[in-house]
Amino acid sequence: MEIIDEAVVKKNIYAVPQSAAEVGMQGGEEQRNSGQRWNYTLKGQDGLTLSVHARWWDQSQAFSIRPDMHVMTVELTGDAIPRHHEGRYEE
Repeated sequence: MEIIDEAVVKKNIYAVPQSAAEVGMQGGEEQRNSGQRWNYTLKGQDGLTLSVHARWWDQSQAFSIRPDMHVMTVELTGDAIPRHHEGRYEE
């Protein structure tokens, strides 16, 4: 969660997938036409799953120039109360 919060402040989405890869989470970048998306997961022996997602895309449309949207999430599932944290920014 701290890495996502810091990525929002520094406007550096790439810190999220880099950190996920560095700790050995499985996954990587998905091929996309416009923007980028990364998905990582780590399954624990206790039945818990940690998922990290990061993506950005161009919000512009015809005759409307808009900033790119960056969204990063982390989710913990498998226990009684799923946990979710999200950070986002435009650039």
